[in-house]
Amino acid sequence: MQAGNLVNHPPRFSGNPDDFPIFDTKFRCFVLGLDLWGFFDGSEKLPEEVEPAEEWEARRAFAAAWLLQGLTAEALRLVSGLDDPKAIRDLLCQTYAPRTVHALLKLEAELFSRKLKPGESVPSVVEWFERKFYNFEYICETPFPEVFKVGLLYNSLRDNPQVNVAHALICSSSLDNLVWDSVANRILQQYK
Repeated sequence: MQAGNLVNHPPRFSGNPDDFPIFDTKFRCFVLGLDLWGFFDGSEKLPEEVEPAEEWEARRAFAAAWLLQGLTAEALRLVSGLDDPKAIRDLLCQTYAPRTVHALLKLEAELFSRKLKPGESVPSVVEWFERKFYNFEYICETPFPEVFKVGLLYNSLRDNPQVNVAHALICSSSLDNLVWDSVANRILQQYK
């Protein structure tokens, strides 16, 4: 696929580790559309012929440039000196979203201890959970169970009497309808 005028900018990474899994997923889709993902997963190998090798080097540099364009100054400093797209992405993943037991346990502790803070809006809590669920699924490479998503949200709001409507919306859901998107959307509609 040609980049042409359809592709102007790669996704941008904010520098916040909580945002890295979403950035990485968007970036993967972006370079898949440009037929460059093989440079990031290591499947694109250097051809033996001279002319295709020159084209390959140019495409490899292009792939690295797309990734580097979306990074913050801090992330750029981290990967300075690297020119291999796979090495750059691997270092970013290890730094900002490690798939380790420690990262998973830290994330689980955050999920289970989250409470609505004084003056905080219910929609901001819902958005926080959505980001954290995505990060969990990124680390584990498996879906987070829907009923647990709703349960964690309920637990975070439970001790706050000012969000009785959210409690009622969750508790009035049938077990068949205890799905994150459905419950979260109903709560967001109520607290617009």
